[in-house]
Amino acid sequence: MRFDFNKERAELLDDLIFVGYMSWIDLFKKYGTTLTTTVDNVYSEFPLSELKSIEAISDEDLNLMFEEFINSKIKQIDKEGGSFPTDLSGLTHYGFYFKDQEIICDYGLISEFNKWLSNTKGLKQRPVSRLISDLGFKKTNVRINEQLITVFKLNSVLPF
Repeated sequence: MRFDFNKERAELLDDLIFVGYMSWIDLFKKYGTTLTTTVDNVYSEFPLSELKSIEAISDEDLNLMFEEFINSKIKQIDKEGGSFPTDLSGLTHYGFYFKDQEIICDYGLISEFNKWLSNTKGLKQRPVSRLISDLGFKKTNVRINEQLITVFKLNSVLPF
């Protein structure tokens, strides 16, 4: 990039910062390094698409997004006049329920969360098995009508 030294000092500084920013992104791409996702696009003058190519989602971000997803489900249940899911019937109706400070989910709910991440948050889809691992779910079984069903449990931070 060539600098036009006939510009105002502030414009030259902006150009110099932009070159540094793009060099920084190129280095991250070259070495395959990722950054934790930014909360907001604070530097709106920089191309967000370039920044997105080197950002990664931290486990904490992912857990917060799962909490947001579950909260939206609970609000929807409440809006429709349903009751807070605290037993196996919640699993059959909503795909999840709360028990002993844990949330128990079926595979379908986690798959729905994966789609929600893509559609609502704009994140790339990932295999559901990886999402289960990244969130820290533990595989277990529950018995519904004499049938053993595989479910996933996670310590819940949601108040209930």
